[in-house]
Amino acid sequence: MNGFQIPRAYYFVGLLTGGATLQCLVSTQYEKFQRQAVFNPPMMETITMNLPSEYKYLGGYEGYPDDGNGVYSKHLSYGDWVQLNVMQRIKRNNVEQLCFFAPFSLINGIFFPYTTCLLLSGYIGGRTMYKAGYMTDEADMNQIRQVGSLTVNVCSITTMLLILFSGLRFYGYGLRFTRFIK
Repeated sequence: MNGFQIPRAYYFVGLLTGGATLQCLVSTQYEKFQRQAVFNPPMMETITMNLPSEYKYLGGYEGYPDDGNGVYSKHLSYGDWVQLNVMQRIKRNNVEQLCFFAPFSLINGIFFPYTTCLLLSGYIGGRTMYKAGYMTDEADMNQIRQVGSLTVNVCSITTMLLILFSGLRFYGYGLRFTRFIK
């Protein structure tokens, strides 16, 4: 190898990527708690007693495999159904973006650690605003959620573009800024 070194700032990239991952795990737990509150054991027993025999094999633990539009969900009140779907949307949106954002950030951090730290910080802040805004009564029309969504999307698109420059840098091409004035 030709003297390749991981930059010192890469530790912050790892820390912030871990923070984004932890944030995703926390949103998964929020969804689990919502599901436990909505599909509580007494309700599940009542529902499964009234189900036809071909549905008995499903078991119905915490409403699984119902995804908000199945056999168990039609027994929910509208408010419970909305809350369950909001939590599922927060969790799924988080997972959908983190599955490419985290690995790309770890790669980008090798070549552009400070830019990657800035993008990760924006992503975590935007994700926090998105969740906080989505959990209000206005849901997707909330201003905080919209600002958070915009922040997350800008950070995600910039990270996707930056991975191209990381690839160029890996193969020894460009992005060398030289002084034109001596």
